[in-house]
Amino acid sequence: MGELRCKRAFARAKQGRAAEAATEIDDVLAGLRSDDYGAVGCLQLRGLVATGSGDAAGALRFASGALSSFDASGRSNAHDRAQLTVDLAYAHSQNGQPALADARFREARDAFERLGCSESAFAVSLHASWGVALADAGQPRAALEQFERASLIAARRAPDGEVPLALNGNRGNVLRWLGRHEQALDAHQRALAQARRDGNPSALMQSLAGTAIDLLRLQRVDDAEVLLNEGGALLQQGNHPPAGSAVMSLRNATATLWRAQSAGAKPTTRWRRCRPSTSSVARAARIGRCAGGSLQDRADRAPQRRRTATGRAGAGNGRGQPRRPAAVGLERRGLASRWRGRATRRGKQMRRATPARKRYGISPPRWTIRTRALADARTLAAMLG
Repeated sequence: MGELRCKRAFARAKQGRAAEAATEIDDVLAGLRSDDYGAVGCLQLRGLVATGSGDAAGALRFASGALSSFDASGRSNAHDRAQLTVDLAYAHSQNGQPALADARFREARDAFERLGCSESAFAVSLHASWGVALADAGQPRAALEQFERASLIAARRAPDGEVPLALNGNRGNVLRWLGRHEQALDAHQRALAQARRDGNPSALMQSLAGTAIDLLRLQRVDDAEVLLNEGGALLQQGNHPPAGSAVMSLRNATATLWRAQSAGAKPTTRWRRCRPSTSSVARAARIGRCAGGSLQDRADRAPQRRRTATGRAGAGNGRGQPRRPAAVGLERRGLASRWRGRATRRGKQMRRATPARKRYGISPPRWTIRTRALADARTLAAMLG
């Protein structure tokens, strides 16, 4: 009865109700001993819920507990033990322990091969999980090999030759990492179609995010924005774990969209999108795009500042003397804008400055600035005496 409740709770987790599922499974586990028959299955499912919620430490704790409970119960089914070993290996990888993860994956692979199950559905899970672990360890090519292996087995076993949704999504992520954006988009679009059909909100959010990033890599910003708007609506509708993979994927894709939009927006409109946000991802993206707009705005206003400086210097202050502070300040700001904010590093520049420029605090342009900027500065220095 307890294991049945755990399975029912896990079904809720697949519908995006992870917190509710975790509470019910914990309630079942509180009434079971570690060596009870049903404890193994409940601990395994609880670890999977923790993985989906972004709780890496919890996933490792429950996966390790499931394997220990299996051994304590006196079971001898090598196939079941190999499955638990795969879960434990993946949990090690999520906790930054690639060596332990690789050793456990190899142990599970050898067990499946001894049992003649190297082409089974559990072998698909083995290679898919191994691929994710290798990708997390910074080995995209090795990860792609595992994903391809899992895809071949899954396609041969499926009546329609379809590859599982999660495998399509993970394969697309690695292909994008390797710069194969068209193939990545194809894999993510397959995952997106499957997610729409299955009705899993978390999987749909991840697929929307993955597809949107691929579209952005291919300069299709408008299409990506449509998908991310749909993902944002889903995020508002459900109670999704803030640290879950679905939420984090959507935030990352949204930040990527903002950067792409800022790169193509007019300078005068960039600051209008700088709204406060409690999200660290959104805040970082907002700072980046606003800073970009600020530098561009100053660059565009540099010629106007130079003209204003010249006009004020010529007008004087009514006593036959030029208005030096205003003229010098505006010119300096104009040059600073022309250098895109880098004129604050004036130490080396001031050492190369002429006495006239040192007198009025005008930093000379760097050697990378056009000759005209140097000529403008010299003209103004001469006007100021």
